[in-house]
Amino acid sequence: MTVEAGGPENAVNEVPALPRGTTVLHIGAPKTGTTSLQQSAAGSRARLRDGGVLYPGRYENHRRFARSLLGYRKEPWLAERAPAHWSTGILKQLVNNERDYALVSSEAFSTAGARDLAPVREAFTMPTHVVLTLRPLPGMLLSMWQQRVKNAEPRPLDAWLDEAFRELPMLHMPGGDVFDESDGTDLVGRWADLFGPENMTVVVLDPADRDHIFRVFEDLLGQRRGTLERVTANSGMSAVETEFFRQAAEQILQDTGSRARRGLFHGGAVNAVIAGRPRRSDEPSLRVPERVTRHAATAAIRIAEQIESAGVRVVGDLADLAAAGRVGDQAPLPEEVPSDLALIAADGLARRAVQLGMLDEADARRLRASAVRRIVGARPAGDVPELIPSELALRVVIGVYEGAQRPTPAD
Repeated sequence: MTVEAGGPENAVNEVPALPRGTTVLHIGAPKTGTTSLQQSAAGSRARLRDGGVLYPGRYENHRRFARSLLGYRKEPWLAERAPAHWSTGILKQLVNNERDYALVSSEAFSTAGARDLAPVREAFTMPTHVVLTLRPLPGMLLSMWQQRVKNAEPRPLDAWLDEAFRELPMLHMPGGDVFDESDGTDLVGRWADLFGPENMTVVVLDPADRDHIFRVFEDLLGQRRGTLERVTANSGMSAVETEFFRQAAEQILQDTGSRARRGLFHGGAVNAVIAGRPRRSDEPSLRVPERVTRHAATAAIRIAEQIESAGVRVVGDLADLAAAGRVGDQAPLPEEVPSDLALIAADGLARRAVQLGMLDEADARRLRASAVRRIVGARPAGDVPELIPSELALRVVIGVYEGAQRPTPAD
């Protein structure tokens, strides 16, 4: 079933606007442009408000709201439950909303099982339309694995995929299993049962059209095209960067066992490289292994059948769920890597440690200087080589990571 097809040239009203008074509950799934949409909606709050749309709260997304409503922990790695006040303020805004529409967006909703959803249905007493965004499964799987690497989880891609495909045609996504069926329900079916199939839309995004998600939500919310700023968030890494950080995470997990590794590693090293490192033209992109395309096609048939069985509206083409994308073998970490990869990661770690209160500025400067000295070695002052041995690059980053947790004594 297809409601919208084609590219950006499509007419403005191809996806009909929902009835006025509707709250749109965007439940994810992860790695489907959700962060870009959320950043855009948060940055466009004023324009949305002028157009009659409430994007409640003051944060970029509604993750805290979702975790509170679902009764989850504050964070997966914390024991404390999300407090009730994380959800009460948002709900008050939604109940008292006098604008034409409201938009709530969090991927946490898509990972909830059927037994967790009762509080969601009880809370959304206003007219509500659930929107699930999906993308071709091979690329979605690759992005999910890379996200685990960003979070300092070192499992190799092949091992991660073995877990994902362990029960074909059912699909699993370790770390965020949106397609889990262990409770006897499936992702689309449980939400369609909860709110009614007439109140749910599944959007299959076009991988070649980065604006697709923005246009669909503008249409659903009755907004002019361009109301949502076109942003690209949560960018991916090259194959070299990904394998470099995977091996760094492997050493961190074995050698330091730090509870702070996600905050330092992702928030510091990874984000610094993504935001500040120009990618070399000869660095390969991540590729989808051949077996992924075959297994994903099997899983895509099952998911498409579940969507059709649920009777929900579909925007896009369900056949695109099996689209292969870039296929090829994963390249190993080369013997030499660009020195700026290590230097930018080390600088990001030091800066993040200061932000987290783990280091003062003086300690951070010493760590940065130590990283440069290890890379320059016996070369003339300021002569930083373009390429350095991968082992040296890893040691430099691990050294700064460890130093961030054990500040160096003053010189």
